[in-house]
Amino acid sequence: MTKIQIYSDVSLSAVEDIGSIVFNSISTLVYLEHYRK
Repeated sequence: MTKIQIYSDVSLSAVEDIGSIVFNSISTLVYLEHYRK
């Protein structure tokens, strides 16, 4: 594997991790807002 392939793999998995964290945070906030009423 070349350095570019490794770099793109790492950045892709990092983006996926960040995406899932953001999604979970938003889901939790929406859930809390919905059930607080």
